[in-house]
Amino acid sequence: MNTINISYKLSLRKYIQQLSFSLYANNLVLYSAYKGADPNQLLYDQSNANGLDFFNLPSTKTFGCNISIQF
Repeated sequence: MNTINISYKLSLRKYIQQLSFSLYANNLVLYSAYKGADPNQLLYDQSNANGLDFFNLPSTKTFGCNISIQF
């Protein structure tokens, strides 16, 4: 499971037309039978170095939220 995103939109009539909330999480479940680096990570952020197993950083879990207001 790579990404989960949950959002909710609320319509208001007076001053704010729309208010939306969003929660997200990336890389919640990380599993690989391979003991080396994550194959989705890039070596030195080079697009042609995908899957190379030298000095790569481990994958990280990311959580966050977004709030959007439309007037």
